Amino acid sequence: MEVTRDGMIGKRLMAIFAHPDDEGQIAGLMAMYGSRGAEVSLVSATRGELGSISDPSLLQGRTMGELREEELRCVCSVLGVKNLEFLDYQEGLFHMANSEKVIDKISEIIRKLAPQIVVTFGPEGVYEHRDHVAISRWVTSAFHAVRQENLSHGSQFPLRLYDTAYPRSLFEGLRTQGIEFKIDIGGVLHWIQGVPDEKITTVVDVSDFRLQKIEAFRCHASQLRPGDFRWMIMEGRLMELLATERLVRVFPPPPPGNGQIERDLD
Repeated sequence: MEVTRDGMIGKRLMAIFAHPDDEGQIAGLMAMYGSRGAEVSLVSATRGELGSISDPSLLQGRTMGELREEELRCVCSVLGVKNLEFLDYQEGLFHMANSEKVIDKISEIIRKLAPQIVVTFGPEGVYEHRDHVAISRWVTSAFHAVRQENLSHGSQFPLRLYDTAYPRSLFEGLRTQGIEFKIDIGGVLHWIQGVPDEKITTVVDVSDFRLQKIEAFRCHASQLRPGDFRWMIMEGRLMELLATERLVRVFPPPPPGNGQIERDLD
């Protein structure tokens, strides 16, 4: 995407994740591109129906899925997301869905909204969450399927595919301070390890959008708990993650041995 003084009119960015709140990893990036006039789209495979809730009174007669959809719509409003799509799968069961059908659904949305840039989870799914790992694999397949289809008609869209990434060095540093982030999935603890720093290709300064990012985190009121990962970011205790977002460019792959860090998704 070419950034000009006139902004990004006509540019399209699509983020595809498994659950409401997964988008937080690139919230600043979405706000930045939306503010410049790009059409930002967000796709969630589920409505987060199985998520635990910090305060049951938030439900107010709604189902968990209804509440979390409402929270995600709040995020879209804050970040300037133009299009919100759901794949209508059930949290916790998504990873067992029919691969071909999921890829077809994702492909159809990519065809409809025609993004130049697609962003999803990396193959590790941040902490090996099965839904995260599945969406990463299926988005990657859909991206290449639509691109190949378009190439046969003389079009090169979508142009680029990125995976989200947290730097491993950050978590190693936090462990020396006695801070570890553990996620309980079905009674099994998973640690956020981060991506090897040398794999990160793209580092974007989103410091101008810190307040929007914090406000977007607050939209997910049912998922916020003192001391958790997002809470620490909101408090400014993880300023590096609040002001900077990192990705791995999957396609086209960077030239071997280049080592040059991208500062934007152009």
